[in-house]
Amino acid sequence: MSLLLNVLLWGLGLLAQAYVVMPVVIKFTQSHRARYTYLPVRPEDLGPEVAAFIRHTVHALRAEGYNAVASFRVVEGVPGVTAFAVLLVEPLALNRAQAAFTIGHGGPVTLRTPTLTVGTKFEDGTSLAVSNFADAGVFPPDP
Repeated sequence: MSLLLNVLLWGLGLLAQAYVVMPVVIKFTQSHRARYTYLPVRPEDLGPEVAAFIRHTVHALRAEGYNAVASFRVVEGVPGVTAFAVLLVEPLALNRAQAAFTIGHGGPVTLRTPTLTVGTKFEDGTSLAVSNFADAGVFPPDP
């Protein structure tokens, strides 16, 4: 009887950890602010890798008729993450684009993610946004 009781107590302990303790731990480690602080950024404020991506992307989009309308950075919107972004608008069709470079600091590893997102709104009211951000895409990865 005591072996069965021990097994049940261990099982209840594991369930309690999975459904009570772990959600509390996740809540306090996975958070982001409700209101972000957007700070202005100038080209000279950017590191070389960020500046090269933003420069190349803005140059390519200007050739397509886009104009840069804002640039900013968000520091610690998510703990350990800094994001640099440029917002662009194509004035004839009011298409929009965002070039963003996100740097995540996580201990010994630093993740650097350049992302371009382009949105188009069609005359019938539908819209389409495409992005090169593979990690959060809506389509399955290529085989």
